[in-house]
Amino acid sequence: AAIGVASGAVAVTSCSNDGSSAKDHESVAVNKSIDSPLHIPPHDPDLPFPPSSLKHDTYNGVTLDVSKLPNSSAIDAKTFESMLDKALQIWTKERKRGIWIRIPTDHARLVPATACH
Repeated sequence: AAIGVASGAVAVTSCSNDGSSAKDHESVAVNKSIDSPLHIPPHDPDLPFPPSSLKHDTYNGVTLDVSKLPNSSAIDAKTFESMLDKALQIWTKERKRGIWIRIPTDHARLVPATACH
C-alpha cells in the first residue's frame, strides 16, 4: 500500500504483488487532517476528564482543554492537581508520547498545579 498526503487529505492506494495493471488497483481518498489520528482510542472510564475535553493526535499524544471541563470555573488547583495526577498515571500506562494542556488565562490558578508535574 502507498500513502500520499496533499493539501491535508490522505490518499491510500492498495495494490497487489501479482503484477496486476493500474486499473486493478484500488484507490481511496480519506479526508483526514495530518493532526487527526487514524484511530481514536476508547475512552478509559477511570480518566477524570471527559472525552469532550480531550483531543488525540497522530503522534499518540493527547491535548487536555481545561475550558471544556464541566464546571471548569469551579475547579480549584488542588482538585485539578489530583485529577491530573490520575490522568498522567493512566496516560503513562497507555504510553502516550506527549501531553498538552490548554489553560485559558481565566484559569491561570491551575498553572502551578500543572507545572509541578
